[in-house]
Amino acid sequence: MNASPKHRAGPLVRFAALCALSAAFPAPTARAEAPIEQLIEQLETPDFELRAEAETALYGRGVASVDRLTEAALSRSPELEARIVRVLRRMYLSDNIELSDRAAAALEDLAGPRRLDSARAALRSLEPERQAKAIVAIRNLGGMVRLASRDDDVVNPVIEEIRLDENWKGKTDGLRHVGRISQPERFMVTVIDGCGVGQEDIQKLRIDLPQLQPQFRGAATLGIGPDSFAVRGCVVGRVLPGNAADKAGIQSGDRILKIGETDVENFEGLVNHLRTRKVGDEVEILVERDNEEIMLTATLQTWKSIDKAVDDQDDPPPRGVPGFIVPPRRPVVRPIPGPGPIPTPKPGLDDPAPVIPIPDTDGPPPRK
Repeated sequence: MNASPKHRAGPLVRFAALCALSAAFPAPTARAEAPIEQLIEQLETPDFELRAEAETALYGRGVASVDRLTEAALSRSPELEARIVRVLRRMYLSDNIELSDRAAAALEDLAGPRRLDSARAALRSLEPERQAKAIVAIRNLGGMVRLASRDDDVVNPVIEEIRLDENWKGKTDGLRHVGRISQPERFMVTVIDGCGVGQEDIQKLRIDLPQLQPQFRGAATLGIGPDSFAVRGCVVGRVLPGNAADKAGIQSGDRILKIGETDVENFEGLVNHLRTRKVGDEVEILVERDNEEIMLTATLQTWKSIDKAVDDQDDPPPRGVPGFIVPPRRPVVRPIPGPGPIPTPKPGLDDPAPVIPIPDTDGPPPRK
């Protein structure tokens, strides 16, 4: 499927923005070899050029200076605190993944339990970049991130679903990237058995992310969604082409009565049974269609097969398909600085940030 002109041109424009921002950060001077503590003290000098030199040197020291900067921000003057936050903010915008992650954790620590206003202001100004970097990090760790639409503006991507399966390398520690999702819209986190993440881990995330909607599934899937308009039983809504249910002959509107020897009372009962099965298992499924009972046989498939089926479709499934929580299509409104009640950004804390490029989306959400 060909990308739109906007998506073809977008990454080049964003790459140019990143290059321009990198050029704005001067290369570290010989001062970079000075002890970190000495550079931090130099941030308090009244000489502007010496302060700027120290900021650049600390930025150049990278990960090695993050912990010392965090400690100093808590124990010294408000002026030093603001300058340290500015250095951490620049580190966060770095294309060095480790440095960016450590700086993000430091800012979150200072803004959260430590309650530094300057750190909170920095994180607010970085919200689009935080979400964009989180998407890249989750994908790098093996997670699937599905954006709301192939046509969404990738500068401010809206997430529909994050899926963690057997390919997830982040385990519980990698969930910090999910915790950096800043969108107000609801999004689904699908946790597949065996990924190393438990229900209690996801529930902890929901304390600060009430818009996160979790669902827990097994590795094997039929490739269907429920019909929520049905008043009883497990009625099939959408059937994804080429998946297990479709190959078995299951149709939209069928009522699933039994899978194997297990009676199916509702969609949740079907999900619970599938969690006991493995990919490749053949299961007999009794359905009711037009007042007639029909026995069908399905070979369970992986969630990857669902992704492929969705990607192969020219037209994505309609939004709001029953059984899946889909964020509403509405723009994210961001204030434009100018006259009026909108406060002027603090010098050095809210300087323009680069646009983080996001790869093409993975398409619309999968089905069970």
